[in-house]
Amino acid sequence: MTTPMSQAGYAAHRKARGLRGTTARSVRRALAAGRIHAERGGGIDPARADAEWAESTRLRVDGNSSAPASTLSAMTLRERTARAKTLELELKRKTGELLPRRDVELAWSKIIVESRTAVLGAPSKIRQRLPHLSPGDVSVIQFVLRECLEGLADTAAAMAEQA
Repeated sequence: MTTPMSQAGYAAHRKARGLRGTTARSVRRALAAGRIHAERGGGIDPARADAEWAESTRLRVDGNSSAPASTLSAMTLRERTARAKTLELELKRKTGELLPRRDVELAWSKIIVESRTAVLGAPSKIRQRLPHLSPGDVSVIQFVLRECLEGLADTAAAMAEQA
């Protein structure tokens, strides 16, 4: 057993160890709530009180208290993290690194339509450059390109359903 300490002394002991509850007021509250216990003479055994404090904190984390301190800390951390993420996204939006979803969708739609038009126009360009191709050959080229475009459309539709 270590030498009993005053409430202020025990608070200083907790502060020196980097623990929570580093004021005499916190120690008084812990005594009043029964989280720690004083010795017969009124002093606090730091080893025993540290163990009691740790145990009562664990109980509070497990949900045996209506206002657990560690849960509050976790909620505060989650709130701060969410705020930081929101601010980061806002900064990226303002600097142009992040674009509105609708703008991106419209741009990609335009690119896809232009690509499809170019692919469907390829058979006539091929016929102009290779005049020896028969109309049947050009039809086969056109058919293969349409098959490819349909396959891409099916893949895009499947991906959209998963998203």
